[in-house]
Amino acid sequence: MQVNIKPTNLITYKIILWLLTGSILLTGFYITHRLWSNAHQDNIAKLHAALEDSADVTVSNLRARFNAVLVIMRGVKGFIDASDAIEPDEFHTYIKSLNLGDKFGVRGIALVELIDDVDKKNHISHISKRDLSDFQIKPAGKRTLYAPITLIEPLDEPNIRALGLDVLTLPTALAALEQARDTNEARISSRLTLAQDLDKKDQHAFVMYLPIYKKKYISQ
Repeated sequence: MQVNIKPTNLITYKIILWLLTGSILLTGFYITHRLWSNAHQDNIAKLHAALEDSADVTVSNLRARFNAVLVIMRGVKGFIDASDAIEPDEFHTYIKSLNLGDKFGVRGIALVELIDDVDKKNHISHISKRDLSDFQIKPAGKRTLYAPITLIEPLDEPNIRALGLDVLTLPTALAALEQARDTNEARISSRLTLAQDLDKKDQHAFVMYLPIYKKKYISQ
């Protein structure tokens, strides 16, 4: 027995077959895409959570380091406040006793003194007697006020280059200096390159300032 299929029925059959095949492929593609999308979103959520945890740990570590350095600076402030005059040997001994090493990433601890222009020559002469005959306030020039670094520890070769630097001439440090002066609290400068690192590329740091006010004596 022979069955003859009309050409129009054959075409219809093929169209239905192609449509059915396409529908199956599209359904499979949709399901696969949804599964991939859900997995991708889940991975992103896990990544964000991991990054947030890592950021929290980093912030916590930085805060702990800053607080430790602040305690050290308050100790230095107390040492200076309790002294009638700060001698370089005493300053060296005190900072050395802290045994900082590389624990906190501290490049140095320095004393900055505010100097009037009328006292500039006497100040330079006084500092030069500390076996620093070439000491000068940097940069050169006449200004109403100067704030040179007069003591720094450890007194190694890189830190010696910072001696005499007038920090009032550093725009990146000026805001922190003024805020520390006005609030009697520690303030951190914006990013800068230390005088110790001027010969190096991509060396960035910041400076923390804590004010020490001159003593006032009331005559009786």
